[in-house]
Amino acid sequence: MARRGALLLGAALTVLLIGGGVVYLARAPIAEGLARQWLGAHGASASNLELSALSLSGFTAKLRLGPSDDPDLTVENMVVAYSISGPWTGAGFNVRTRSVRLVRPHLKARWINGKLTFGAVDGLIKVIEQLPPSKDPLPDVIIEDGRARLLTSGGVVQLRGAGSLRSGALTALQGQVDPFHLRIGRTEIDGVGGAVSVESYGGRLKSQAAFGQCAFAAPDRAAGATRIRVSADVPYPGGLRSWSGPAQMTVEADGVAGRLQQTIVTDGAANATFEGVMDAGPTRQSLNGIFHASGRMGSGAFAAARAHAISGNVTLSQLNLVRGASGVSARAAAQATVAAGTIDTLAGKLTAVSSSMGSGDIRLQTRGAGLLVTGAIEGTLTGHGAVRAPAG
Repeated sequence: MARRGALLLGAALTVLLIGGGVVYLARAPIAEGLARQWLGAHGASASNLELSALSLSGFTAKLRLGPSDDPDLTVENMVVAYSISGPWTGAGFNVRTRSVRLVRPHLKARWINGKLTFGAVDGLIKVIEQLPPSKDPLPDVIIEDGRARLLTSGGVVQLRGAGSLRSGALTALQGQVDPFHLRIGRTEIDGVGGAVSVESYGGRLKSQAAFGQCAFAAPDRAAGATRIRVSADVPYPGGLRSWSGPAQMTVEADGVAGRLQQTIVTDGAANATFEGVMDAGPTRQSLNGIFHASGRMGSGAFAAARAHAISGNVTLSQLNLVRGASGVSARAAAQATVAAGTIDTLAGKLTAVSSSMGSGDIRLQTRGAGLLVTGAIEGTLTGHGAVRAPAG
């Protein structure tokens, strides 16, 4: 978003300077009028644009886009540095934006019917994306004390943070998600928020997120964790929404508990990792590699049994996961184990229970609202104890 904003500023500045001339642009009222006219012609309404300083090398301004009583974007202090070339430099007339500093920008976004929109900013984004490539490097961008609000049908999620881009490429981003409450249908989701960071290195992106207590609840099910950590090391996007190259991802959760109808599990922890290659574009995404997940539960209560010291592992090797226009499909060699220290039932007690299952080729395919699973599975079950046979 910051990159698009930087492009927008550079394009707007060029139009202003060409249309009015450097001398006349020094007059703030004319500059403001031209800027509003340009923004309106490209799908955005500038309800307030106030220039506080303007020179041959840059300008400082306040910006507001969208309705005056509820704007989609405001920037309290926007400092733009540019350079001007012309016949006096032996070149054609050109304005190159060198840097953009945004102090306390506030952005409002909406998630509507599965689509992210930015209100009055959408028209400008579309125009900027359609601009022909320029031989000039993109400007450096610094964002200070930024805020973003995501409005959904179930509630509001707010993010605070700062970041920087160099020549249009993200270099660093640090943010904080505020506590939130969402209600989607009959499901409620609550979280205390957490920290998010992203940094680039050597053509790659490394991201980390650490969230405090999170929980969701519905009439027949509920789940939660006291702490969730997510990390990823993925290729830097090579184009608009295009990612391709080696990828590593990890999810960890502590203090896990859940309920599904009559099943209740408590005192758990879980870990999942993926290592392989990703290829993601706007219409098709795929992962190829190895997926491993493990977990443990202190206890679990089921309809006719109670188990203690539960643990499990799942490994999907040769994984091929694809999401496309026809749905989601997956293929892998699978191996899983489940163990419990004790299992108490009405018929008796078992100890040191262990089960293992495997498949050399298991396939999954979504079919409308259903899921088709094919493949041969073999397994074993071992344990110690005595179970009474039901009375005949």
